[in-house]
Amino acid sequence: MDLQERRELVQQAKLSFNCLRASHPAKSCPSKSVCHTPDCKQRHHTLLCPKASKVKETLTTASNPTKDPPTDGEEQAISSLMAAVEKQPSIPVFPTAVVQVRKEDGTFARARVLIDSGAQASMVTEDCLRKLGLVRRYGKLVVTGIGQQAAGTTRGIVTLHLASRFNEVIVISTSAYVLGKLTSSLPSQRFNSGNLKLLENVRETFNKPGQIDVILGSDVFLALLEGGQVKDNSGQTVAHAYCFRMDRSGTIRRSRDHARESWHCEFAYEDGSKSNAAAVLGVRGDKQATSVHSLDHFNSTTQRDSSGRFVVKLPFDDSKPALEESLSAAMKRLFAMEKRFASNPEFRKEYVSFMREYLELGHMEPVPANQVVKIGSEHYYLPHHAVIRVDSSTTRLRVVFDASCATSTGISLNDRLLAGPNINEDLLSVHLRFRSYKVAFCADVAKMYRQVVMHEEDRDFLRIVWREDSEKPVEHYRLSMVTYGTKTAPYLAIQAMRESTIGYETTHPEAVKRIIHDFYVDDALSGADNEEEAMCIKEQITEILSKSGFELRKWTSSCPKLLENEVSESVPVKLSDDADVVKALGIYWYPSEDQFGFKVNFSADSVNTKRQMISDASRLFDPFGCDSENQDFVSTIVTVRHQLG
Repeated sequence: MDLQERRELVQQAKLSFNCLRASHPAKSCPSKSVCHTPDCKQRHHTLLCPKASKVKETLTTASNPTKDPPTDGEEQAISSLMAAVEKQPSIPVFPTAVVQVRKEDGTFARARVLIDSGAQASMVTEDCLRKLGLVRRYGKLVVTGIGQQAAGTTRGIVTLHLASRFNEVIVISTSAYVLGKLTSSLPSQRFNSGNLKLLENVRETFNKPGQIDVILGSDVFLALLEGGQVKDNSGQTVAHAYCFRMDRSGTIRRSRDHARESWHCEFAYEDGSKSNAAAVLGVRGDKQATSVHSLDHFNSTTQRDSSGRFVVKLPFDDSKPALEESLSAAMKRLFAMEKRFASNPEFRKEYVSFMREYLELGHMEPVPANQVVKIGSEHYYLPHHAVIRVDSSTTRLRVVFDASCATSTGISLNDRLLAGPNINEDLLSVHLRFRSYKVAFCADVAKMYRQVVMHEEDRDFLRIVWREDSEKPVEHYRLSMVTYGTKTAPYLAIQAMRESTIGYETTHPEAVKRIIHDFYVDDALSGADNEEEAMCIKEQITEILSKSGFELRKWTSSCPKLLENEVSESVPVKLSDDADVVKALGIYWYPSEDQFGFKVNFSADSVNTKRQMISDASRLFDPFGCDSENQDFVSTIVTVRHQLG
């Protein structure tokens, strides 16, 4: 537009003549900027300055050799204006590409991706996920920007298969976390790309603001790179070849026609607000960063054997020092255990029985004689001891393995492992949802950790020493299943169980929801609104998990019909007692009465102690303190049972 047209547009749109925003008039504009036209410096925008038209004519004359040369005064005006233009920041152009993503039905849809080596994980928007029709898996992480500002929580994880927009050949596959929105539109504003002759054969819509559907992060960044760059006359890289095609990045000089004082990339929050921090996508702290690596490791290394069981590998943290000699500590622990055997024959009998079962089930195997001797960094011996569970209805004694025992350099196996994210459902939520079902049932997964196979390459890091008789030589074994006591065991087992639901989202949707949301570690606390639905869900959960080797046992229900084909009794079921809301009480469910109860291990003779029991019950069933003083409210929903002494 010419000057008059610009001024009329600003007046009609009721914009500030200074900053061109609509929220205030020029006289109250908070911007400290003034006109850049020489000899003006008034509080209006340079594009609206009457004097600017004269300078523009002078600039045109200076660049046209057929015109008369500028006077000294005009040269000074030109220098001043050019200096002002040079101070304007350039526009950053982030590397983007238009690609094809495979949909659930096998066809392809286009998506716009941002390639961001500063992002610790790949991401996809909810809108893009719906367009693709893909089914997400569980994957919950807090997402942050620069300065650790929380920008939302992911809503699952999905596998993306990406191809060039010119054909349907998959060039890369990756797991991507689902988020409501990833960034504001990129680039931040449209710019003229007509002078980018170097890119005339690879030009797309990189110069027009548009929505970003996918962020491809550092997990796949190197895999995307190919040789080949395009540079301008100054040597600046303006395009780089990726496996999709040429993608643009770098900077574009900001024209003086734009009024903004600076350029930045905004990060869009879940609630629609924005941050002025640069859009560097990350995961909160080192803990979440290692969680991303653990999940990527699981997705890239996990297999299934001929029986359907998951075969996993240990997620090592290569930033930690190597392991060294560990055999001597394991031997000392074995000798100490044998002293207990000598003084307690019943304890020895149970311990030996447990280890025999471990060997007979194939959960451990002898180390071949020619492989026993290895350098310290290539194996690890786990000391072991017993845990006695008096209230267990199955195995009273359980042998646990100590992966936190330090080697000769002070580094243990657990020090070298990534723990993985905590993907357990919130315990209180599981309990409350459990009480919402009209027909409730419980079960647990038999030997849950030991239903997940450890890859042969990693079994030497799970060695033990053992002998049934202290008069016989010590024998070397290695554990072949995920091992209780290793830092990574809970994540590997729970993630494997959830992965077993893949493929059943359409045929058994309710059962899939129950497996993901109604399990706390190996305990299922679920139900339905009627007997028929509960029976169907129970059968489907059993079917899904059995295909991966997870066997459900100890079925208990408020509906006897569900137990017709099960070996079970209507006995109190101990629920996990590590909830924050109740520390001193053991929580039980009495299925025949369909009531929660508590068993306490302190004297309940005094009024004060009984009041304390009711108070703890109030905190369990009224976690938000809505009616914590109303004892009658508590007594109507809970039966407090106690054991003296």
